[in-house]
Amino acid sequence: MAFRCTHFAAHVRAPTVIYLTARERPLRRLVKEADKTFSAWRGHEHAGKREGTHPAREQVLFSSRERVLAGDWTMLHTPSIPPGLRKNPLACHPYEVEFHLPSQLADEDRVVPPNAGG
Repeated sequence: MAFRCTHFAAHVRAPTVIYLTARERPLRRLVKEADKTFSAWRGHEHAGKREGTHPAREQVLFSSRERVLAGDWTMLHTPSIPPGLRKNPLACHPYEVEFHLPSQLADEDRVVPPNAGG
């Protein structure tokens, strides 16, 4: 994880990544493809994938330009575990979350890097 070598390493959580499509139509298909692809996980040395966490599945969000311009901050993310670990891989659908980006950017409690001037 390349962010660990930057000032983002001081944050409690890894950075959130937002994919923004030009139109609404391809959005759900993109999330379904990401669901098939995201496989990285983190856990204890002897833990299996099912016991570990899959951070990208909750910290990579998807939305469309149309939604954002309409003031709709509802974004999608993949189900929390990969299809191969689910009891019924076809039963899970992308989750919708409210991620109000302007309020995230205005957050005054952000961590300031130790070497930042000011």
